[in-house]
This record gives sequence, C-alpha cells and structure tokens, in this order.
Amino acid sequence: MPEVLAQEPALGGDAASRFKQAQAGPNADRIAGKDRLAQLLLELLHYGHPRFRGYDRARAALALAAQMRQACSQPFSLSERIAMSYSLDQFVSDCRAILKRDPGPHGREEVRTRLERLLHERDFVDQYCAPQAPRGLKVLYEDPELGFQILAHINDKARMSPPHDHGASWAIYGQATHYTDMIEWERGDNGDAGKAKLKPVKKYRLMPGHAGIYQDGTIHSIDYPDSARFIRVTGTNLDNIQRVRFDLATGEVHQMHPQQAT
Repeated sequence: MPEVLAQEPALGGDAASRFKQAQAGPNADRIAGKDRLAQLLLELLHYGHPRFRGYDRARAALALAAQMRQACSQPFSLSERIAMSYSLDQFVSDCRAILKRDPGPHGREEVRTRLERLLHERDFVDQYCAPQAPRGLKVLYEDPELGFQILAHINDKARMSPPHDHGASWAIYGQATHYTDMIEWERGDNGDAGKAKLKPVKKYRLMPGHAGIYQDGTIHSIDYPDSARFIRVTGTNLDNIQRVRFDLATGEVHQMHPQQAT
C-alpha cells in the first residue's frame, strides 16, 4: 500500500497563501461563515495531488468529504448569519453603483438578480410585505440623483391589469408572496396613436423570490390573487412620464393617470 506523506502540510503553499490573503482582504466579511468549508475544500484539492496515489488518496478524499458533510450540517452562528444577510440599504447601495456604471439592459439585469437576493431575506419580507403591512403602494426609496424608485405593492384584492407600458422607463417586478402572472404583448398594427392590435408574445408566473424585468416601452399586463405582494424597481417615478394602456376589447389606446395599472 502506498505511503501517505504525513509530514506534508494540509494545504499547499500557494493555496494556503491565497486562503490567508482572502481572510485578511476587503471581502473578509463575505467569507466569515465559510472558513471551515473553504479550508476543507482546499485540503481536498491538496490530497488530490498526484503524489497521493491509490487507496490512500481515495481514503483521504473520503475522510475530507465526511468532514465537509459534518460542517455543512452545523448551523451558522449568529455573527455568520448577520455577515451573510442582505438588507434594503445594501440593495439601494448596489443599485446606485450598478446603474451609475451601466444604466442599460445589462445593468438592469444585475439589479434584477440583486432584487431576487433581497427577496430571499426573510427579515426584509417580514418587515415590508408581512400580512399586517398597511395595504397600498409604498415608496421605500427614491434616488435623488439617478431617479430610480423602489416600491412595495401590498395588495388586498386580486387584480388583472389591462395591457400598458411604462413609457420611457423600465420596471423590475420581484415577487414577495403568492404569485403574479406576467404577459408581454406586441403591437400588430402600424403604431396608430388611437387604435392598437395586440398579441401576447410571452407569458410566465413570478413566484416568491423571483423577479422579472420589462425594458423601456414594453407592453405588459399583470394578474395576481388576493393578498399578493411584490417589490417593484422603476427607472424613474412613473407618475412623471407619459404612459398608455390598451383596451383589448376595442383596441383603444388611453393615456394613463398617476398610480394607475401597476
């Protein structure tokens, strides 16, 4: 049976150096709850070195895998959970940084994924979207420089909106409770200002923790049940820009009024 070189350190030199640098670096708070798993992973990589051959190499890997399973089964400490949490303030800060860097579709997609992360935070959902939260539309944040808004929609009754657009703005919907059915529409006419012929081109359902994005000018409609709650991020205050809604029965196009058809 090949002999395991017991005198070798558990971590290779380069790996150990990188691990220590990560612990001391600017992202140390992000790995506070992951140290023991990272240590075990690096040890597993080290034991996978060709110098550890045959049965002993496999035995070392199995032993480390068992330790990893044990580490994963242990609950994180309170300080680790705090380090891993994501708050509304952090989301606002991320949105500002992202949209300053890239206000276009790619930046908005980054905001969408951050919103999904926020919606997985039970503390956030409980604070802003709980059953006892006041019904209606609440502005959680409006950026004084970039103009984007973060709004909580605390709905009481089910509603199916008519197809409408958000004018020159984009909007991201993130589901907090229940669900919202989303439909995107396209015009099948020449863009007449008074009459429109719409056809649905995309349908999907947002479940809690999921977010969808409508780019500027996209015609869409939403349908949700009683007590559904969602968070919406818009590029600007929609009450300040021109938007239209469409009557599917008559094809008529109407200007929208403030706070009409979310």
